[in-house]
Amino acid sequence: MGKWLVAWAALFSLAPEVADAHMAWAGAGAFWGGFLHPLTSVDQVCFLLALSIWLMFNEPRARLWAVGVVAVVPAVAAVIVWWSGREFSTLPGMATLMIVAGLAAAVRLKTPPAMLASFAVLGAALIGAETGQAASGLSPGGFIIGASLSPLMLSIYLLEGLRRLRAEWQSIACRAIASWIAAIGIMMVTFELWRRHG
Repeated sequence: MGKWLVAWAALFSLAPEVADAHMAWAGAGAFWGGFLHPLTSVDQVCFLLALSIWLMFNEPRARLWAVGVVAVVPAVAAVIVWWSGREFSTLPGMATLMIVAGLAAAVRLKTPPAMLASFAVLGAALIGAETGQAASGLSPGGFIIGASLSPLMLSIYLLEGLRRLRAEWQSIACRAIASWIAAIGIMMVTFELWRRHG
C-alpha cells in the first residue's frame, strides 16, 4: 500500500503550475464546480488532514479558531486573487505547509491556539488563492462560495471523524498518517524544485 501511495503522490506532484481541475466539474455549474475543486487537489486535502490531526493533539479552543479561519479566509483570499487577475503556483507553499503540519502532528506538538490559527490562515489563504485563479471562465461568485464551503465542511468532518476514533488507535493512526503527509510534502517540494531548476 505504501508503494502505491508514493507512486500516486509522485504522479500528482507533476501537475502543471496552474491547476485546471475544476474544468472537469464545469458542467455541474459554478457552485458545484467550486465545491469540488478543492477536493480534487491532493495538496489541499492533505494539508487539511494534517492540520486536523495536529489540532486533535491541542486544546479544543484551537480547533474552534482553526474552523473559524477555514470558514472565512479562503473566500476572502479567493476574491482578492480573482480581482487582481494574478496567477502563481500555490503548490510549493501548500507542500511546505503539509511538511510542517505533518511533522508537528506526528510529534504531537503542543502549540498555543493563536499560533495554530495563524498557521491555518496561511493554508486557508493559499486554498483561497488557488480558488481565485480557478474561478475564471465560470460564475466567480458561485464558484468561490462553493470552493470556500468544501474546505470548511471537510475540516469539520475530519475533526469529528478523528475525535471518534477509538482511543487506543487514535494516536498511532494519526501520527502515521501525519508522517506520510509530511513525506508527500517533501516529495512535492523536491519535484517542484527539480522541475524549475532541473
